[in-house]
Amino acid sequence: MSLETVYGFSLLVLAFIVVINFMISLGLIHKINKPPSLNEPNTLIGQKAPHFEGELDTGVKLDSAKLLGKPYLLVFVSPTCQSCKKLIQSLTKSLDKTPNNKSEIIFINDGSEEEAIKLRQEENINHPILIAPRNNNSIYKNFRVQYTPAFALVNEEGTIEDIGVLDSKKDLILKFLK
Repeated sequence: MSLETVYGFSLLVLAFIVVINFMISLGLIHKINKPPSLNEPNTLIGQKAPHFEGELDTGVKLDSAKLLGKPYLLVFVSPTCQSCKKLIQSLTKSLDKTPNNKSEIIFINDGSEEEAIKLRQEENINHPILIAPRNNNSIYKNFRVQYTPAFALVNEEGTIEDIGVLDSKKDLILKFLK
């Protein structure tokens, strides 16, 4: 066997190894960057809720540390989401029928301040609306919210009780808030 044949064979083996390594790397990158599926369990349940802060549409500053000691519901909405608007109407009607509600309900709006004010007026929202555009507020990322409408239920100790798509768990949310 000549030296050129050995070099040629070695080059083919090396090229094969490089291609396999490249394919494995692409697979790992895809797995790391893949957003969670709606069917995958959220690993935040049972964990301490991430800290968040921001400005409400009324101009008041909100810090999640001030919410400790009482349960709260975060409702993640988008001003352009028609499903969000329908659920806001349904949820606010149900909440208005809950007279001794000791929980805090905060709508998290991924739009601008103007869109939050318009949403409040159009949907007659009587609860705080946190202005949290996704490009400059990390609350959506920290709570792993990919879609709207979504929710996070946080108990009085600051632990996430449940998190997910809002329309599938409206009855659970209302029970939690009573």
